[in-house]
Amino acid sequence: KNTICISLFCYDNAALHSLVDAWSSGDCAVQCIVPESDAVMARLATILGIELRPGMQVVRGALTIAAIPFLDANQYDRLLWACDVNFVRGEDSFVRAQLAARPLVWQPYVQSDAAHLTKLTAFVDRYVERLDDTTAAALRAVHVAWSEQSHDIGRSWLELMKARTQAVAHARLWAARIADGGNLVNRLAEFCQDRLK
Repeated sequence: KNTICISLFCYDNAALHSLVDAWSSGDCAVQCIVPESDAVMARLATILGIELRPGMQVVRGALTIAAIPFLDANQYDRLLWACDVNFVRGEDSFVRAQLAARPLVWQPYVQSDAAHLTKLTAFVDRYVERLDDTTAAALRAVHVAWSEQSHDIGRSWLELMKARTQAVAHARLWAARIADGGNLVNRLAEFCQDRLK
């Protein structure tokens, strides 16, 4: 039985219960690695009925959750590279996950007037623009369900798993496209030089 390895670094999210249920009852074994974070550990403790601390593992059906200490940036990069899918939050982990060339699910920081969902939509629109309709829809649905804290996340996860091969190939292409863009500092310097001529 194949195992899918997932990193989970997120803000508190009411949809996590549905996601844990989907992972637990799925056909594929799931290894979920959770760097220490008060909000996530508290949410998982409520779901699992056990307080998680770094170094602990909890098995629930097809799901194994491994709690680990909080990681520095270099260690976190290695975790992203080692996993098959990365759930990330905010900005820094979001950028790092894109460069890791693995499928990702982003939870932007919640802002007033749902501005975070506007940012999410703009990213997803760009991210899926070269994909087939089925894979694009699966990626869009899982991102939206996660960021809207919707209980549809379980169903969205299953749809993403059906398109997993295409999502993995796309993540690699996306990371390559970003790398081909060149160094931002150098590009800004070139832009400024051109403007001064």
